Amino acid sequence: MAQDNDWAQDESWGTVASGLRIYFSYALMTVVFGLIVALISYAIASSGSYKAMKSLITLTRVAAAIGIGLSILGIVGLNKISRIPDHSGARGAATGALILSVIGLIIGIITLVPLLGDIRVRDLGSNGLWDILARIVGLAQIFTLLGALKATAEYIGRQDLSRQAVTVMLLIGVAVILFLMLLLVGRIPVMALLLGLTALGLVIWALVAFLVLLSRLARAVTKDVSLPEQFS
Repeated sequence: MAQDNDWAQDESWGTVASGLRIYFSYALMTVVFGLIVALISYAIASSGSYKAMKSLITLTRVAAAIGIGLSILGIVGLNKISRIPDHSGARGAATGALILSVIGLIIGIITLVPLLGDIRVRDLGSNGLWDILARIVGLAQIFTLLGALKATAEYIGRQDLSRQAVTVMLLIGVAVILFLMLLLVGRIPVMALLLGLTALGLVIWALVAFLVLLSRLARAVTKDVSLPEQFS
């Protein structure tokens, strides 16, 4: 932890704060966009119309392209965050998160290319290996970023934000375990429902806590006031 407030005099903290705000926007837009795509996909699938089902191809193409654009925005934010002073102890993790995000972008582009060709509805979601790899890289990236946020919070003396970063890690970790368990007990309706709802609740909790963490840390590193009590 920094011994005094001299750390705040380093101009690079302004860049870090900007990166945190950009990543906040990226995370929020990704979630909102994902929900919109999921709702539209559900509506199309529920229609049962073959013509409507074919529109899923167009939706998937558009969603993948926009997803890549959002990923680039996230990389811009992580690039700024990775400029954090080396003596903070967070630069290594922040740089690791940036590298993993770039790898995720490359995987996204690889999976987009086949969608641009002549495909059928039944071919959608056939990139099983790439999808699994993307999820693994995504999880590694978010945990690495949370490690960087935790180290940053500790360096500036905000133990409350450090604990919040740990809480988000735990929530995501437990949610992942529950989703894996869901794969094993998927044929037992009651257990599947219970595990699914619990995991979903943890993911929502983790997402809200993560967004609040990004916002509060961005304020903290610029010597700003923390969020009002009702948002903390």
